[in-house]
Amino acid sequence: MGSCDFSSRLYSYDDVEGDVSLDHFALVEEDILKIRHIKEAQKLNPDIKLFASPWTAPKWMKTNNQFFGQGSLRTE
Repeated sequence: MGSCDFSSRLYSYDDVEGDVSLDHFALVEEDILKIRHIKEAQKLNPDIKLFASPWTAPKWMKTNNQFFGQGSLRTE
């Protein structure tokens, strides 16, 4: 969850370097808006099916310090 190919910018829900306890984990404004739209759609069709999938870890959790590319999760 977080930014994806359809986002207008790259972001994660915790972009604070080294925040392994995820104290700064939070939704961003554009996702709060998306949730509002999803709730409206659910009112129109309560049977709507949705799924969420992580796109990438925050940059600081990856060996290449990037959202994309050949980095892997840091182990330390």
